[in-house]
Amino acid sequence: ELFAPLRAAGYRVTLIEAENRGFGHGCNAGAAIAAGDALIFANPDIEFLTSLEPVLADQRPDRWGTVTQRDGRGRTHAFNVLPEHWSVIGSLRRAYQHRFPDHPYWGNKLYAVGAFLIVQRALSHAVGGFDEGFFMYYEEAELCRRLQMQNHRPVHYPQVEILHAAFGSATSFERTLAQETQGFLTYARVTGASSMIRVRKIVLALTAPVSKGASLQQRIFRQALHSPPDAQRKAP
Repeated sequence: ELFAPLRAAGYRVTLIEAENRGFGHGCNAGAAIAAGDALIFANPDIEFLTSLEPVLADQRPDRWGTVTQRDGRGRTHAFNVLPEHWSVIGSLRRAYQHRFPDHPYWGNKLYAVGAFLIVQRALSHAVGGFDEGFFMYYEEAELCRRLQMQNHRPVHYPQVEILHAAFGSATSFERTLAQETQGFLTYARVTGASSMIRVRKIVLALTAPVSKGASLQQRIFRQALHSPPDAQRKAP
């Protein structure tokens, strides 16, 4: 029933039933049986607002990127800055969510928001696909980081739009914060970007006294920091 709209639109759908080992594992499983040259990793809670024709027509062998992703308030979240480039002031100002590949400074420091990620199949295979050490959150950032390190710059398709209300996989706010924190720490460990942790500590110390959400996140973050890496990696 969930896939009926896709089948009605003419897409061939293959459903793989497997243990839930995280977003990246699911994406890799799909990529392994894909027959096309381009892979699109799309969250199940998105709504297409326009045709995908501009994406389908672009067959450059080194392309990866995303489309215009809008949330329930109409805001755009197509690209974010890779976490290792965050600063305390930038984080407090939330300055990293509205950057695009044509920016002279941020263009090579971006990752495509994983709700709709486009990668050429050969390119994804060349960099090793998703790191399955992540369960959920930041796995797309880590993949895009490797693509950027290979000097492959992202592409934005501004004329293609989707609606992503977000948190379609969330069971509770606290659970979501715990999963995001685990993904954040996994990214810091995998990439060696320890400065991320220092920045987040300072940001939470400044915001926790005036925000219940930040206070809860600070508590979760402190608990996760004192958990062994194996415990951090376990799927929620």
